[in-house]
Amino acid sequence: MQTCRVGISLGCMTSARRTTATVVVLLALGTGLAGCGDEPAVCEDVDSLRASADRLQDAQIGEDGLSVLTTELPKMQSDLRQLNEDAADEYADELATVQARLASLRSSLASASADPSGASFAEVSDAVEDVGTAVGDMADAVADTC
Repeated sequence: MQTCRVGISLGCMTSARRTTATVVVLLALGTGLAGCGDEPAVCEDVDSLRASADRLQDAQIGEDGLSVLTTELPKMQSDLRQLNEDAADEYADELATVQARLASLRSSLASASADPSGASFAEVSDAVEDVGTAVGDMADAVADTC
């Protein structure tokens, strides 16, 4: 007869405890493997960038709407930096286009803030549309990955 100390070996466990331990280990392994099937980080990055672009497009262009755009722009820059970090090799062209459109928007916002007018608001509106299009193109490019 074997003398068992608590927690010393599996041989000292009862059959029920061994079965429970085996199930727990298999569940833990299964959970770890399920994590391997998750979408790549680029998918979440694009979703976040698209949500920001949607908020830009929902903003009412005008003096009051400029604050929404000015607030959202740094968030988009952050999203774009993360996307660039996660996918620069695969989507360099699309990333460059989004970056260029955001730079144009930033410039238009600065002009509209300095000289609020119908013409400057129209430039901002066009720049917001261009950002939305570039982000949409980025999302289309990434769609097969996600």
